[in-house]
Amino acid sequence: MKQFKLAVLSDIHLGHKRTSTIEIIKNLRKALPDDSQTAELDMVVLAGDVFDGLLTLPQDEVSDIDAWIAHLLRLCKKHDIMLRVLEGTPSHDWKQSERFVTMNEAGQIGADLRYVKELSIEYVQQHDIHLLYVPDELPGGPEKTLEQVKSLLKARGLSQVDFAFMHGQFEYQLPEHIKAPKHSSLDYLQLVKHLVFIGHVHTHS
Repeated sequence: MKQFKLAVLSDIHLGHKRTSTIEIIKNLRKALPDDSQTAELDMVVLAGDVFDGLLTLPQDEVSDIDAWIAHLLRLCKKHDIMLRVLEGTPSHDWKQSERFVTMNEAGQIGADLRYVKELSIEYVQQHDIHLLYVPDELPGGPEKTLEQVKSLLKARGLSQVDFAFMHGQFEYQLPEHIKAPKHSSLDYLQLVKHLVFIGHVHTHS
């Protein structure tokens, strides 16, 4: 595999009640400026929880969010960067990241965009890599999700993918007494050749 450069952000939580959306957007623009370093990227992934909760059109934050989405799409188009947006926790995202698709099409921007709301594997031909996407709270829980991941791999004749982008948590990220659905880190380390990126727990791992 030739060198593959990507930037992964998660848990942006636009529309948060205690953190100004415009301040979040300012920081996003600083993280991905229109400069030579960003131009070197092959892919940008937003790994879930782009939104903090369900928004309505009259809210002040919506126009700021739309402006940022259009900016990011144009940035990716300008520098030929793939943009992938993963659905996060349902009570946060509410499938509102469909807005990326709407803006890309209505604005005729033409960015290489994929909004992922289902478990899937993508093959990126120009880099000869396979990417696994695992949205949050899939039916059946982590055990069923793992079975489905293995079935997808088998169907494609693969034993591993190159990278995985997930939303949820691994067992080591939460104390044992917290009864929340947890993915098995050991299982996914065996199924992913290079790196696993997982959003949801707001600490670096």
